[in-house]
Order: sequence, then C-alpha cells, then structure tokens
Amino acid sequence: IEPPPPVSRTPAAVLSRLSVKVMPGRVLIATLRASAPTRAVLELRRAGRSVQSKRAQLATGKNVIRMKIRTGLRPGRYMLVVRTGAGRRISHSLRLR
Repeated sequence: IEPPPPVSRTPAAVLSRLSVKVMPGRVLIATLRASAPTRAVLELRRAGRSVQSKRAQLATGKNVIRMKIRTGLRPGRYMLVVRTGAGRRISHSLRLR
C-alpha cells in the first residue's frame, strides 16, 4: 500500500500596510497589501462587537477596498479588522465623526 501523494499547499497570504481613510459621505477606504491572492473579511468593530462587515477578494500586491458605513453607526472610536480564511489578521483603529 502506497501512502497518498502529499498535498501541495500554497503558503497563506500575508497582509501588511493597512491604512484607512474615512471620506465624506461615510465611505471607508482601506488600502492594504497581500502577498498572494486570497479572500478576506473586513469587519468594523466597536467595543469588541462586530457592527458591520464586508467580504472582498484580494489580489497579490496593493488592494483598495471601499466600504459604505451604515448611517446608524454613532460617532466614536472603531477598529477595522481584516481577516483571511487562513486565520491571519491585521487591524487599524479609526474614528468616525
């Protein structure tokens, strides 16, 4: 009996250089780099709770993701967390006015 062939796994994408801007009209623009194509979830959190999220497909290199912020969210400090399917994450704090 032969062992099964090894599963070729591509290394998980590494996320880096996350910057966040909130534009007029409450549009959040997140810019980040990914080392490989991957799917990601952007999660806006306040006090540890997720208040809004968005799924995105990231390409290798620089990615710009726009997210319309819901009108019901109150001004204050929030955290944007970007997670990949492999469990990697990167975060950035921001302030909504």
